Amino acid sequence: MNLYSLLNALEDLESEMALMYRDFEQRFQGDEEACNVFRQLYRDELEHKNIVTYILRLVMQNPKEFSDVDESPGDILEMTEGVKKIRLGKENLGLVEAILLAENLESSAVEHHFRTAAVKANPQLAEMCKNLGRADAVHVRTLQDLMKLKNLPSIPERSRNRE
Repeated sequence: MNLYSLLNALEDLESEMALMYRDFEQRFQGDEEACNVFRQLYRDELEHKNIVTYILRLVMQNPKEFSDVDESPGDILEMTEGVKKIRLGKENLGLVEAILLAENLESSAVEHHFRTAAVKANPQLAEMCKNLGRADAVHVRTLQDLMKLKNLPSIPERSRNRE
């Protein structure tokens, strides 16, 4: 599998994530803190998409500099479809569900596997891929901080409340 296919799939995922966060920003307009967090995540995901687009251009301009990768874009495509379904669905997620969904997506191993594959294809991509990984970790912390700020129950607390 060539890296170009993976990058195309990842570019679509970053776009869908950005659109999902924009939708969440609009959905929670009455909640200033949540609105601000989702607005920032939207902007960050657009930036991530731009980074992936830049790497795509590098691959197109210098295809011999990038080896093939073992990974298939299947997981990325599946995640992208899941985000799109949530975004376009009629399901009215509450704030807790939206935050948990976002946290789950941001901490997913799918993008990590892509970054590993990209670095294997060309080690010069290591720093850009590492920065994308750091940004995902920051997003997870930001979402967790929003949960604390809003005094929303953490995952273990919600589980205990159901028992």
